[in-house]
Amino acid sequence: VPMLHAFPDKPKLGPMHVDIIRGVGLNSGDDHADDPQLIMKWSKDGAATFSHERRRSIGRQGQRQTQVTFLRNGQVGREGRVYEFSMSAPVRFGIMKIVFT
Repeated sequence: VPMLHAFPDKPKLGPMHVDIIRGVGLNSGDDHADDPQLIMKWSKDGAATFSHERRRSIGRQGQRQTQVTFLRNGQVGREGRVYEFSMSAPVRFGIMKIVFT
C-alpha cells in the first residue's frame, strides 16, 4: 500500500498514470474475467477508512496498448494519502510505476 504525502504542503494531484501489466484478460466468455479492471481506493486517514472504488480496464487478452489513467484525484491533506490497488478478476497483476502529471 503506497503512501503519498508532502507535509506541510497540500498538493493538488493531476492525472494518475499506472504502468501495469496490460492485456491479460481471460478468454472465458465471462465479461468480468475477459475485461479485468484495476480497482483503486485511497485513504485520507492513514488507512483507517477508504474511499469508494474507482475502476479502469487493463485490457482484454492481447490488448497491450490500453492506457490506465485515473483523473480527478483531488488534493492531499495533512495526513497524506494511502492507496490500495486490487483486481476485479483472477488475472496476472503487476504495477511497475505510478506517475502523477
